[in-house]
Amino acid sequence: MASSKGQLAAAMMVCHVALLAASMVSAADPAWYPGPKFQVNANSEAVNTFVGQVAPSGQNQLTGTVRMDENGYFINAQNQQVKDLTIVYGPEDPTDSIEIGDFGPGATKYVQDPSMEGGFATGLNIQLNAKPGYHFVAVSFGVAISTYGTYDDAFFVDGLGSSTVGSGKITVTSIYSFFAEGKFVATNIYTPQITIVPNHAVPAARFVLDNVEYVLERD
Repeated sequence: MASSKGQLAAAMMVCHVALLAASMVSAADPAWYPGPKFQVNANSEAVNTFVGQVAPSGQNQLTGTVRMDENGYFINAQNQQVKDLTIVYGPEDPTDSIEIGDFGPGATKYVQDPSMEGGFATGLNIQLNAKPGYHFVAVSFGVAISTYGTYDDAFFVDGLGSSTVGSGKITVTSIYSFFAEGKFVATNIYTPQITIVPNHAVPAARFVLDNVEYVLERD
């Protein structure tokens, strides 16, 4: 009996040491840190629509929705290929990279964690690039920022190509909650790239982007 008790005690000690080591590794790895905390329960109605001048052909289309959790959790978004899109952003801050599979406001009207999350930094631009040989004919996505109120130009949206998205902007708003969100929708466009630029004049520290729905056609 003494031997079995001794063996049990030794086994418990091994488990304790293993758990302690695991917790130390987790604490040293910033990927395990919790994301920014936002309050939820807002009802936002900020839907921003843009209609271009190029009617899609309806031929050879690729469609999908990128929910920003397809490649895993806490992944640097730089050059990540997700379904038919590639994400590029800059400038890149090595101390605070933009990540997909990250966490922000939780489940809201236009974004649902995990999502793309990062700092609302001056000079930042995020690009959604269509699969080579294809261009966007329609795109939509949701955004949220860590501030309260309504802002008519929280983000600017542009594209490239024979007919661009133009100088679109995203209005965000919030009700009874310390975050603001909105949705951007563009149709009848012709562009291989969607560029999203946060407006640094808006007093927000963090942002999320999620639920990118797209329609691509061959060039």
